[in-house]
Amino acid sequence: MQIKISIAHKPAREGLFGVIKLDYDQRWYNDDGTYVESLSRPTRNGAAMSVRGLPATARFPYVGGAETVILYEPLERWMYSLCGGNDLVSWRSLLSGGSPESGKSARFFSDFAGTETNRSFILGTNPDAEPIKVKPMGCGGTMIKIIGEMNIGHEEGWVFEAVNPFEDFTKINMVEKFWLSFHPTNSVRIAITDVRGYFVNWLEYISEPFHQFDGRALLPILAQNGRENYIQKSRVRLLSPTELIPSPYLNSVVSGFETPFYPNPYA
Repeated sequence: MQIKISIAHKPAREGLFGVIKLDYDQRWYNDDGTYVESLSRPTRNGAAMSVRGLPATARFPYVGGAETVILYEPLERWMYSLCGGNDLVSWRSLLSGGSPESGKSARFFSDFAGTETNRSFILGTNPDAEPIKVKPMGCGGTMIKIIGEMNIGHEEGWVFEAVNPFEDFTKINMVEKFWLSFHPTNSVRIAITDVRGYFVNWLEYISEPFHQFDGRALLPILAQNGRENYIQKSRVRLLSPTELIPSPYLNSVVSGFETPFYPNPYA
């Protein structure tokens, strides 16, 4: 099996950096100490065969401070601008939160507090409701700049830089400080079939961008406390100072089962 990986150069980095592992590269432990690995998110979640991909979410564990961030007007407008703006349909979808009543499961960033139920200043919807609320997170392939260590429950964890939603975030140069934003990714599997069209196996390792904003959605890595957030060390692969920045996207080049190639957004 051939796996194509895209990598790109960046200016010299100062400090310690890591990348949140893709779902396929992560070892997932059960309560009884057993684990699974080398699986896509749909397979690990037991999704129906019709499900091709699911968000490769990496929610940052809550250890104090703000568990959710309220998208007051300046913050929502700034976040919309990071995605390029001018696509209300994409914004509505990206910030979809579902609702307990509807049973909708599109709760990627705004868990039951998204565009369906909460106020959006961009869309002009639900004006009498609370603003949209999001849970700080990244995705498989997200870069982080590590600034410390801490214990998270019974696990060792990293402290990393994040955007303080209460400061003037509009002054941040998000190109130079690329570790303060992330490209949302889907963990994808592709069904391999035989010559008769019968299912044989899955290709599990594929990672693709969200479809919103023509695959160029960009979201800030938001802080829980001040300018920092936290993640378990087990979910991160450290990068050496001279290592090329890996693409968050990974495509299949297996003959007959190729998937689209997406350029490395860090290039």
